[in-house]
Amino acid sequence: MLRVKERTRGAAPAVPLTSKTDGLGQNFRYFLTYIKEQDQIYERGLLEKDESPASVLVVDFLDGYPEEPIIKIGETTSKEEAKELRWRRQHWTRANSAMLNLLNQSVTNTFLSVLPDPVSSMRPCDI
Repeated sequence: MLRVKERTRGAAPAVPLTSKTDGLGQNFRYFLTYIKEQDQIYERGLLEKDESPASVLVVDFLDGYPEEPIIKIGETTSKEEAKELRWRRQHWTRANSAMLNLLNQSVTNTFLSVLPDPVSSMRPCDI
């Protein structure tokens, strides 16, 4: 078994991948690579705009479900603090929706690719 660590933020457990290039192992590697690439593009965009780094990335949803930030802006909250709180919420929302979108697109294809040919070629109503 190969062990690949696909996360640079914090200490994450290594992700076991199969050494064969079967459908599921290969697709899982592409899945992890795609997540990492999308996070890097997003962080690079924030860096170019001189914004604060993302507090939640898509890769964080692989370890669990990060807590959704609760934003409470009162009269004593400065404009800068309010902006930072809104950005934290935006980072979480973007990462959550990106993960859900990616799962909707890839899990179906990954699942179907490991089924026998007669089953994977069936229409949904046949299954």
